[in-house]
Amino acid sequence: MQRCVAFGAQSNSEPDSLSLWRRMVPSWPLLVALAALARALAQPTALLNDPDTYLHIAAGRWMLTYLALPVQDPFSHSLSGATWVLHEWLAEIVLAAVFSAAGWSGLVLVGAASFAITMGLLTRFLLRYFEPFSALIAVTLGAALVLGHLLVRPHLLALPLLVIWSGELFAARDAGSAPPGWLLPVMVLWANLHGSFMFGLALAAFLAAEAMLAPERRAHEARRWAGFSLLAFAAALLTPNGMAGFFEPLRLMAMPALQESFGEWLSPNFQTFQPLEIWLLGIIALGFTIGVRLPLSRLLLLLALCHMALGHARHAELLGLVGPLAVAATLGPPIAARIRSMPVSALSRGAVRLAVPAAPPAVKLVIAISFVISLPLLLWPIERAGDPVTRRRHSPPQRGWGLMAPSLTAKALAAI
Repeated sequence: MQRCVAFGAQSNSEPDSLSLWRRMVPSWPLLVALAALARALAQPTALLNDPDTYLHIAAGRWMLTYLALPVQDPFSHSLSGATWVLHEWLAEIVLAAVFSAAGWSGLVLVGAASFAITMGLLTRFLLRYFEPFSALIAVTLGAALVLGHLLVRPHLLALPLLVIWSGELFAARDAGSAPPGWLLPVMVLWANLHGSFMFGLALAAFLAAEAMLAPERRAHEARRWAGFSLLAFAAALLTPNGMAGFFEPLRLMAMPALQESFGEWLSPNFQTFQPLEIWLLGIIALGFTIGVRLPLSRLLLLLALCHMALGHARHAELLGLVGPLAVAATLGPPIAARIRSMPVSALSRGAVRLAVPAAPPAVKLVIAISFVISLPLLLWPIERAGDPVTRRRHSPPQRGWGLMAPSLTAKALAAI
């Protein structure tokens, strides 16, 4: 009898240990986020390869020192006292606070973490429609387009909000439901972080127009989506700058100096390798092979994103992050059906299991691994010899301080 009890206890412990082991296995979004973090930290100084970072730190330090937003340019000698609308004020305060606490290494870690969260969120949204392998291909191509603009600047902090906003709006529209009201606080945060909130408003208006033109329940859909778009517009005005902050991104985009001399505002140079080329060729290949027709509105949106990416290199990330979300509900199920018609292997079964949201132990495991990956950057901080920002890291900002950074920062300050 004792042997039977002992045997029974042993057989019950094996499933428990197996269940615990399975709870430790991360999901695809966690694995993608971990891979994105490792990729960004593999070249940490590349995230600092932009003189604008100096300006954002200087502006943030000024605000933290005086507990106010500058309404006139406090840095430039050539345009001292000129009107200055600081529409990215919240992101600049974050960057300045992180730099004050952890230096350049802290900024790199924040930027890498934002990139990792962005790609993890994109993976989770795509797994709603795509099978794992197709979702991973789309995420990898999207990450390749983001890497070209992976710099410690306010736009990097806003990328997770871009994916959340776009993913939830497309999901609501594809399901025929109302846009979630909890996205309105996301717009408030976004409008205070970076000027790309204008794209979020444009996307909401586009989907509202798509809903109004729907063949069924047109009036009902029009009320829901038009009302949400108006509320989103009102939420975008909840900034210290009001209407001035709303129009500031448009004014900056219209500046001739940006269009003519800044590399990220120029068209991609296809004389060298561009991940955008793979993206465009992939779209053409899908169009000729799977035989699925996109709705006209989504086709126009995809073409508009391609046009933006071809016009300005910095807009490639919009194509990489928003493009897959726009077509996921149309392309995902047919692709998944084709793959399911093939013989099922152990690899495909394992990939499907990883699409399920991870258990808390797996989340904790990924956080621990992320800390280990980040540890070398904390133990051996990035030092930039002769850097004026590092020398004045704990000193109060003064007039003309921004001009001590590289010349491009001086030009940017002068242009503002």
